[in-house]
Amino acid sequence: MESKYHPDYLHTQLLFHKRVKQSSKENCKKVFKYLFFLFRICAIFRTDNFSCTTSVNCIKRISLVTLNCFLVLLLTASIIANNTQKNYSASASGNLAIAIISLTHRWIICSRIGTLQKLSFRIIKLSRDWNLDSTSGKRMSIYMWSCFAILMHISYNGFSIITLYYDPHLSTTNNFIFSPALKVTIVVIFPTFIIGFLMFPVSLFALYYAAICRHLRDVLKNFTKTLEAEAYTDYVGALKQNLLIRKLILEADSELSILVFTSTLYHAGSAYFGITSLLHIDEFKTFAGWMALSAIWSSALGNFVPFLAMVVAGSSVHEASASVWDKAQEMINAGQELTPSQKRFLSVAEKELAMTVWQITPVKRSYILATMGTILTYCILLDSIVTNRK
Repeated sequence: MESKYHPDYLHTQLLFHKRVKQSSKENCKKVFKYLFFLFRICAIFRTDNFSCTTSVNCIKRISLVTLNCFLVLLLTASIIANNTQKNYSASASGNLAIAIISLTHRWIICSRIGTLQKLSFRIIKLSRDWNLDSTSGKRMSIYMWSCFAILMHISYNGFSIITLYYDPHLSTTNNFIFSPALKVTIVVIFPTFIIGFLMFPVSLFALYYAAICRHLRDVLKNFTKTLEAEAYTDYVGALKQNLLIRKLILEADSELSILVFTSTLYHAGSAYFGITSLLHIDEFKTFAGWMALSAIWSSALGNFVPFLAMVVAGSSVHEASASVWDKAQEMINAGQELTPSQKRFLSVAEKELAMTVWQITPVKRSYILATMGTILTYCILLDSIVTNRK
């Protein structure tokens, strides 16, 4: 048996760890490439590098602007149509609020998609340069969550198509009778268009945010492991690495925090319909039917799971950052006189580091419970107000 100090053995181990790190880096890249591929399916792609020097680039830029403008016109027409209805209800206003939030969310992503793409690969590159690569090479959970979200949105689309097709109000509107072919076209294209271009990008961003936060968490965990090394004394290098990690997290938060805010608002609106349908399930079955109920529940689940993954991953960054401070206090002997490098390192490590919601509140584990409780409370309160008005 070869000794672990034999040159051949050491060379084999070096090659093995190099391949593992390379495989980890490639797996992380594949996850982000997969997510940006889904963004492109939703007609969200980079336009900052489109100089319109070629006809293809001009077509891409014009198509994206035309699509976003068409969504604005479609939303405006929906607002006018709902305001002119005599039976204007809270559900109509809720749908309009969700549409406005999702449209705002889409516009922000479209304006920042190039920055988000650069940010993801910059985090991977810089963490690799400092030997702080992610410890989790496989990102199967991101693929699983995305598949679940896609399945729920497809289910919502199918239930919506069936509900609209058998809606008697769609066949005759203001003495205008829809032909069967026109009716099928409307009930298929309209929900598919809304789901693909307005609803799904919200869930897709939540998955992107979860992937970014999981990578930052793993980088912090790897950094903590370096502090656990025996007789660790290079606190100057540790300070530089810590400052670099903080810069990465703050940069990511500055780009993503406003999108976390709009995602939270969108989830609150979606949860309102899900909770209302559960509170008045008999009324929904009578006036809307099981298909409409199934559509509401599919939408609520398709939005809740990515949102939960987003906030859990965001809170893990704060927990991993706190572990750096705990480990630093444990490794540095308080009984001895601290060196200037140790003092500077401790002063930086003790500062709170967390992702935020539009620079307003940090994303911690308590934020998850507070958000869920607030959404549930206000949904029940709004439902009781609407019920008392009837």
